[in-house]
Order: sequence, then structure tokens, then C-alpha cells
Amino acid sequence: MEDIKYILIKTGQFVDNEWLDKYVELIKRNENLRKQKTVTQKHHIIPRYCEQFIDVTKCSIIGNTVNLLLADHATAHYYLALCSLTPYSRYANESSIKFICRDNKDVSQLMESLDYYSDLYADYIQLNSAMQTGKGKGESNPFYGKHHSQETISKMKKNHPHLKGENHPNYGNHMSEESKRKISDANRGRIKTQQEIQKRIETIESMGGMSQFITEETREKISMSRTEWWNTNDNKKKASEKTKSLWEDNEYRKKHIDAMRGKKKHITYKECAICGKQISASNYKRHIECHKVKGGK
Repeated sequence: MEDIKYILIKTGQFVDNEWLDKYVELIKRNENLRKQKTVTQKHHIIPRYCEQFIDVTKCSIIGNTVNLLLADHATAHYYLALCSLTPYSRYANESSIKFICRDNKDVSQLMESLDYYSDLYADYIQLNSAMQTGKGKGESNPFYGKHHSQETISKMKKNHPHLKGENHPNYGNHMSEESKRKISDANRGRIKTQQEIQKRIETIESMGGMSQFITEETREKISMSRTEWWNTNDNKKKASEKTKSLWEDNEYRKKHIDAMRGKKKHITYKECAICGKQISASNYKRHIECHKVKGGK
């Protein structure tokens, strides 16, 4: 943020005076302000009309935007108007103030009533949001059923290289418990389509499968957790009762049998060291015990 003043002067549209210093101070004071619906607005630090005089993308100001309250947003353009070197720049900033306040009154009158226009803006956003509720969702959305091509995605990434890591607006933020609950409630009972399931499978396979994300330490923890759970008599009883209740359901039983019918069972065989027969691995121990009972025959 230290070179804002230098870049603005370099455009040839602003003069170095006290109003420019106040503008820089206002921007620095709000550089970490988060976006808040009905309260903040996005402000371009180096005005967009200056792009014809200087390449803003090469400036060290990441993103070239900052969130400002309506009053601060209007004040920022007011400061820029007062330090403007050309009539064009002054007119552009005064027009911005009128647009922010949604009023065509004289700029001096608008600046005296910023609190009023701030309240008016909040009411306007809330009313507009209420009117738009339900619109543009599902099939009514013009982009419904469409997907961005890989070429478009690549272009979007290229055009927003600054939205990574610490520079991402959501970096360091964590979802609140209320938000998690709302998402959970919205998805509860929702059945994924075959297309969604297939897409998720393809995505996982393209990444090399889920196994690469599970470390040996995690596998061991999962194994221990399941073992501890199963070794509890209450849990064994619950699992048994659950299985019995499911099996008593004729529809479930039919569905389970149909699913298993025709599937090849993968059985591992071991050769008995006493009689030489091929015995399934699951029955091998019992088979050896039978030999001992019969005297090794």
C-alpha cells in the first residue's frame, strides 16, 4: 500500500496535496475491512479510468480493490475529486459520488447527508435481496446445466493470480457452527444423482484415488477406533439387533440377495499339511483341529 500516492501522481490525473494524503490514509485504514452485505462497497484504489494512462495490473497493489462503508466510499471519491489535476478526473469522481448515493444532487449536499444515504443503501439491498429470493435458482438460472470449459477455468485463474493463499478473501476464515448446521439441514435427505456420483468418482480417480491422502498413521487410528468400538458388548448387541431388524424386512432381504446373486466369491485356499486337501482359509484352523481330534488322520 506504500506506493498508492506515487502511482496516482504517475497517472498525471492527480496533484500531490493534503487531499491526496487523506485519501491514502483512508485506504490504509480500511485495507483489512471484510466484505459485509448491505454495509460495504467495493472501491478501486487506482480509479478504473486511469487504466488508459497506466498499466494497473503491473502495480504492486494486489487486486486494486478495498471494501469501504458507503460514507467512506463517497469520501474517498470526494478526496480524489479535490486532488484532481484535470477536469475529466474531477468530473469522473463527482459522478461516482452521485452514483454511490443514487442521487443527482450537488456533491456538497450529498456529502452533508452521508448517514442518510448509508441507511437508504442498506434498506435498498435488503429489499432487493427479498425480491430476488428464489429467482435465478435451479432451472430458472440461465447457467443451469452448463459447465465452464477447462479453457475458461484456465483463463479465470490467469486473470485472478492474486486470489491465492493469504491473498484470498476467505483465507483464514472458518465456517461457523450455524453455517455448518444450515448446510447439513439443506443436504439432509437429499439423494445424489447418478451423474453427481460418477463425476465424484472420476475426480477422485483423476487425483490417483483417496488412498494417497490417507497416511499410515491415520489408517492405524481408524483401525484402533473401530476395534475399540467393536470390543464393547453394547455396540456388538446394537449391531446384532440392527442386522436382525434389517433382515426381517422382506424388501431389504430380497434386495440384498439380488445384489449378491451372480457375484463371484473370492475365496483363498490353503493346502492342508496333514491330508493335502485344499481348504478355505476361513475353515483351515477348524480343519486342523479336526485332525487333532481324530488322532492326526
